[in-house]
Amino acid sequence: DMKKRGVKCTSRTYEGIISTAEKAGQFDEAVRLFYEMKDEGLERNTKIYNSVMWAADRGGHWEHALDLLQQMEDDGVPRDEVTYAACAWACEKGARGDKGLHVLDLMHKEGIAMNVPTYRGVMWACTKVRFECMIFHVTIDDRRQAS
Repeated sequence: DMKKRGVKCTSRTYEGIISTAEKAGQFDEAVRLFYEMKDEGLERNTKIYNSVMWAADRGGHWEHALDLLQQMEDDGVPRDEVTYAACAWACEKGARGDKGLHVLDLMHKEGIAMNVPTYRGVMWACTKVRFECMIFHVTIDDRRQAS
């Protein structure tokens, strides 16, 4: 609507609209706006990526959250603890404990401090598959011994 009125959107404008779409559970709209930003040549920062990842989580699109995680690396956008928490919870929605453990591994490799929301998301993802729950406990024990 803003474009039709001749209003030029900035990255900050998109950030606010994408955040609103994410909170309203409008995954398709958040993704549409995210790629529209790219088409407009606007910078997509960590906060914008994170909002789209949370929208993917809320919409049950775990694969899209993980795709965005990779895209952040490809685009040189720094990832933070919120990024990983969003991915962990998206993995929980998809009952993908294996992918959740991969998220923890990436977080560890990047030197980003482990946090309760991320662990909790991975734990819930792992509890949906008994075998992976066992792997989760071993992984946590290994991380504690390495620290």
